[in-house]
Amino acid sequence: MRMMHNFFYIGGVAADLPHGWIDKSLDFCDYFLTGVVEYQKLITRNPIFLERIEGIEIVSGKEVINWGLSRPMLRASGIQWDLHKVKNYECYGEFDWDVQWQKEGDSLARYLV
Repeated sequence: MRMMHNFFYIGGVAADLPHGWIDKSLDFCDYFLTGVVEYQKLITRNPIFLERIEGIEIVSGKEVINWGLSRPMLRASGIQWDLHKVKNYECYGEFDWDVQWQKEGDSLARYLV
């Protein structure tokens, strides 16, 4: 089932999920999670991928602040700040986690955070 922008309405959605959708989604999650480590190795250590994104589009921490950028742009440019951690958004306050950040400011750093 494809969910396009017009599926969502204020206060709800256009229709209920089809019968069996939740079970199929959970089955996919189980299947997908068994391969996450392999997928990450295939991408993160791939020399072609690294050649295309490492050192590309570098944005400094100062530029990120001046331009009002946030989220991965902020964390990939050496700024250890995440609104979810600071404001305990939703259930984030229930978990013990560290803000993932990199200092390089390039496309690889944004991928890693």
